[in-house]
Amino acid sequence: MKLNMKNWLLLLIALLLPFFIPVTGRAQTTPVSLTLSPASLTKQVNDTFSVQVGINAGSYDISGADVLINFNNSVLEVQNFQPSSTFNDVLINGPPDNTNGRLRFVVVTTSTTPITGSINLGTIQFKAKASGTGQVTFGTNEIVAS
Repeated sequence: MKLNMKNWLLLLIALLLPFFIPVTGRAQTTPVSLTLSPASLTKQVNDTFSVQVGINAGSYDISGADVLINFNNSVLEVQNFQPSSTFNDVLINGPPDNTNGRLRFVVVTTSTTPITGSINLGTIQFKAKASGTGQVTFGTNEIVAS
């Protein structure tokens, strides 16, 4: 069979067309992130203040979080941690480790309703015990998400 110019053009288009059709895979996902609010503030020695621990669920449904918070224990002391009622079970909420500057808590939900969006995990009450920079950071954390 002899191909004329029109048939060659159709054949060329048929062979090249798949390269010009965009192919999309899974939808892009937004990662989960932990937050502290306010992100920074200035306090006087002996002041007490609250910091909210939050999680941005991104594109995921959250069912649990194992959170480790590190803080400068020469400047700050945790007075209290109050988990939010968003999660229906608090597995670990032991006393803060003011000696080593750590606070760890684990929260889960057994609800079939997904937890999404920006979520309050709880509130930390700190006391400024000395002058200096009282940096608060997240340690190694595990988030259960689907």
